[in-house]
Amino acid sequence: MLAAPDVFDQRDDDGIVILLDANPPADQHDNVRRAAAVCPAAAIEVLDIEVLDIEALDIEAPGIDAPGIEVRR
Repeated sequence: MLAAPDVFDQRDDDGIVILLDANPPADQHDNVRRAAAVCPAAAIEVLDIEVLDIEALDIEAPGIDAPGIEVRR
């Protein structure tokens, strides 16, 4: 995967794309989105996960755990 070679690789024998890094650093996010946009099989889905630090926010948040949200306590 030329758009994000640090995150994806492609097998030579069958062309299957391999995920190398499921949680790439922020400096790779644009490359990953570009790879998803140009993937001819539309096989790449980018999920943005918001990370909340409840203690730093100094709020009570019962029930804030929800799909797509990671809560650090």
